[in-house]
Amino acid sequence: QPLQQNSSEDVDAAARGEEATIISSAPPVRFIRFVNLQSWAGPGTTYLHIMEVEVYGQVVE
Repeated sequence: QPLQQNSSEDVDAAARGEEATIISSAPPVRFIRFVNLQSWAGPGTTYLHIMEVEVYGQVVE
């Protein structure tokens, strides 16, 4: 399929979103860094657009 043309499967995957789980034994952090290694925009493109991030857990003083 040509670059930048979304199939119905692409649209469905985008609507479902992605979920990531952080290991509960990981140490507390203040920041989370996102590294984009590839995208649907094509080779050499590292554009990343994050629309919503929900973080759950406990505040550690």
